[in-house]
Amino acid sequence: MNSLSQTTFVELMTSKLTLAKSDFDELKVYGVQFDNLVLLEKKLQEYTELEADEHYMVMYKESNHEKRAIKARIMKNIKALKLNLQLKFGKDTAKSILFYIKGIATAGDKELINTIERVLAEINIFDETIKNSPFIIGIAAELAADKPLFIAKADETERNRMLRKDKTEYRNGLKDKIYNEVTTVCEIGKAIWKTRDMKKFQAYVMFPGQGK
Repeated sequence: MNSLSQTTFVELMTSKLTLAKSDFDELKVYGVQFDNLVLLEKKLQEYTELEADEHYMVMYKESNHEKRAIKARIMKNIKALKLNLQLKFGKDTAKSILFYIKGIATAGDKELINTIERVLAEINIFDETIKNSPFIIGIAAELAADKPLFIAKADETERNRMLRKDKTEYRNGLKDKIYNEVTTVCEIGKAIWKTRDMKKFQAYVMFPGQGK
């Protein structure tokens, strides 16, 4: 059932519900209620109108791509800072920044935010000659500007990830519920017609191979 496309699933469920409504006089004897068939049709309509997973996947991918672009810029600036310190002020001066570069490529969102804060703190405790150089001032300004941008994009990406997860769970849950309830109706229909009318029995078979 999970392998069925949305279109195929809707067509199959619609055909079985249409059959059940036309055969209601027989089904009601076994407890099938007409209102429940109508409710199932409404659930099926709701399922039809739900956005496909691709819609939420695109939202997630777009925000994640933008987040990665900001991260790449942050990483580039921190590495440029290290290199500038190393060339102009010596390796010892660059050591504190080098420490934060290790593992930055695989850092999670919170780790990267913490890294920005610590790098800015390191810059702030350099002596005046270093931290007041135009290049260092520029790097510090860009890192400070990128921090809130990264936080906002990371939050947006996480919201989109959770939205996609919630929508997928709801869509799949609704699909399962419709399938299970329609299957129950079809099982009743099969039981009614199995020894009376093989053509009508086959009409209630959900998938080929079940009508044996």
